[in-house]
Amino acid sequence: MARGRVGVNVGSSEPAPSYPSVGYVFGGLSTGQIQDNDSYNPDTWTSKTDMPSPARDSNAGTTINSKAYSIGGQAVVTELEDTDEYVENSWTNKTDIPYPGRKSLVVLTMSDKGYALSGYGVTNSNISDTDEYSPDTWTSKTNIVSPARRLHSGFELSDKGYVCGGYGTGAIQDCDEYDPDTWTSKTSMPSPARYGAGGCSVDSKGYSFCGNASGAASDADEYVVDTWTSKTSANDAVHSATALNIDGNCYVIAGFGTANTQHTQEYNISGNSWTDKTDIPTPARRVMGSASI
Repeated sequence: MARGRVGVNVGSSEPAPSYPSVGYVFGGLSTGQIQDNDSYNPDTWTSKTDMPSPARDSNAGTTINSKAYSIGGQAVVTELEDTDEYVENSWTNKTDIPYPGRKSLVVLTMSDKGYALSGYGVTNSNISDTDEYSPDTWTSKTNIVSPARRLHSGFELSDKGYVCGGYGTGAIQDCDEYDPDTWTSKTSMPSPARYGAGGCSVDSKGYSFCGNASGAASDADEYVVDTWTSKTSANDAVHSATALNIDGNCYVIAGFGTANTQHTQEYNISGNSWTDKTDIPTPARRVMGSASI
């Protein structure tokens, strides 16, 4: 999930909000793991340079200083420590994340540093690790509050990170705030508990979209510290999709409903409405990384 840009009051002497204009979706699971990298400049998809080997799914993405990063993931039967940087249609291998390798994590960016939060480790268990990436150095930080989790969503608001839902020993509704380097439990998400949702932020609002709650869900929930509000449901019920802020709207891309999908759904924040957009190129996929630049 890529960071949302913090805006200011339009009509004041301050400049207008600045938003990322292009999204990138990389890796994922189709009939097997893939290396595909596709850019979305609404409403056009373009195939770009594939990710480095190995093909992977369940990786996380973020943006730091106008460079996209893919971190972790799963390659066939092992969780990865890989950190890969993408800029100007070229990938570069960077310093690995500290042990353990992990998948189904969240990576958020605050104050030009990336934070890898929880996930499922090569240890065959959920992990509580929080690791800070200040390119190109990783530093271990304070663990996430219990429970350790995977398949959670996240977003950034005013240089604080928020981790929502996920799977501990079952689906959870927890919402936890990370203000480097302190964790604080916040108001839980609305029911139902879910995992595999997509997270996105625009200005002072965070969003959790869809997810798995005894099956694919279409829920859309808005977080304005410290209050959740249920919004108009997405057109498609999916889980394991990715969500991006592009030009000040949120996009829910691909995922799994009754099968992998290629659908792109746009959420218009001011109108609280959904619009179906151009599908991502083949293959249909789920559990992929993404970033906005």
